[in-house]
Amino acid sequence: MKKTLFTILLASTATLATLAAGTASAQTEPQTESREVKKNEFKKREYFNVNYAFQNLYGNPNVGDDVKFGTSDWGVGFTSGQSYILHRDPIAGMIHLGIDATWMDINVAHLNTTGPSVLGGGNSLYQADIALGIGLGAHVMPVDNIGVHTYVRYNPTLAMTSDFSSSISGGYASGLVVGAAFSYNLVQVGIEGRWGYGKYKNWVDGGAAQKMNTKGGRVYVGFRW
Repeated sequence: MKKTLFTILLASTATLATLAAGTASAQTEPQTESREVKKNEFKKREYFNVNYAFQNLYGNPNVGDDVKFGTSDWGVGFTSGQSYILHRDPIAGMIHLGIDATWMDINVAHLNTTGPSVLGGGNSLYQADIALGIGLGAHVMPVDNIGVHTYVRYNPTLAMTSDFSSSISGGYASGLVVGAAFSYNLVQVGIEGRWGYGKYKNWVDGGAAQKMNTKGGRVYVGFRW
């Protein structure tokens, strides 16, 4: 009789242990899956954005460097780059810090100007910027598939202007870009501010270079994978 009771007790204990292990596994599996989803989302480091730009050009030899010379009525461009995460495990389970590198940043805008200058004649001017970018980024994922990305980048730039008539001007410019984006799965939308300073020299007529400042911003839609 004692042997039978012992056998029944042993079988009951084994059954309860099996049920408890199954319950714990069922509770852990969604958490593990959630962590894997978030880990995979942090791997989405490459990006490509299509931009709409708005900007002002400051500086005129006739009136001083701090006076607005032109205002854009349209501007378009695109950026492509990658974020390099500096640490493996996220801070507080949702934050990654890294190096943000833009391999291609192209921006073209049409400006309505205040009048002729060494950059070109008339009241219309096209401005083009071809740049690279390097800086710091912070990537936050509070829940699965949703991320917030912030960054600040230094942009060395080849800046050019032309009236497509008698003038083509250009030179090196130093740029600063500060922005933030919201992503869901592969799609992201964002906004950024842009500042630049450089010297434009007329490549057709020669002469002294003209100091010019650019201030503006961009809104964009893009992809992150």
